[in-house]
Amino acid sequence: MGAYAERAGPGEEPARLDPAPAQDAERRSLTLTPGDDLPVSLATAVAEVLAVGERRELNLELRLQAWREGWLAGHEVGYRGGYAQAEKDMARRWREIARPVARGGPSFAELERRRWGPGGREHFADPRPGDYPGRGGDAA
Repeated sequence: MGAYAERAGPGEEPARLDPAPAQDAERRSLTLTPGDDLPVSLATAVAEVLAVGERRELNLELRLQAWREGWLAGHEVGYRGGYAQAEKDMARRWREIARPVARGGPSFAELERRRWGPGGREHFADPRPGDYPGRGGDAA
């Protein structure tokens, strides 16, 4: 039996289609052009559609995998670059911050006052003027 099934007459068993699809390289195009005298069989058409679907699915999987790999590589480069820039910025700023202290700038007591505010470390968490008093509470 060939690739084409013949129509069964009344009372006859329908002929079975050949389920083996043609090889990929040998497949006939699904597009019919003027002058084509024989359309492809249903089994061949289904096999071709499935093959096209499989190729598209594989193509999509490959593109998504390439996108994921590219995104991860870009993320890694950006992450490392960001940390390198942050280290440079901190080193530059550290020199600006530490230079006045190292050259006899403000005293330790003054630095502690700036750090902890009036009253020092012991009163750091105390309410200050302008703080939110809470519900029904009085501001300091």
